[in-house]
Amino acid sequence: MVKLFVMNNLFSYGTIQNPKVQKEIFGHILYGVEDSLFGYSKTKIKIENKEYNIAFTGTGGRINGRVYQLSDNELEKVDLYEGNYYRRVMSKLQSGIDAWLYVRA
Repeated sequence: MVKLFVMNNLFSYGTIQNPKVQKEIFGHILYGVEDSLFGYSKTKIKIENKEYNIAFTGTGGRINGRVYQLSDNELEKVDLYEGNYYRRVMSKLQSGIDAWLYVRA
């Protein structure tokens, strides 16, 4: 039996784009492609005295970011990294790609 390796698209508009953060979470640097997300805007949220980007819907805005392909295991690592302040949702990007992204919980 052949097991297929399924990849997940992840849209990042914040810290996941940082190579140091990628090394910390995944142990390697990711390759990503620029894309945009319509219908969302971003603001800042303070977590442990640091400011982070956080997306929210309903504003007709646009967020620029990058799309990365992650395994199920890597996506679970991002879930842990993002914590309780964010929740993962699926949305369609400007390119037409369906991708996970993290928004305000």
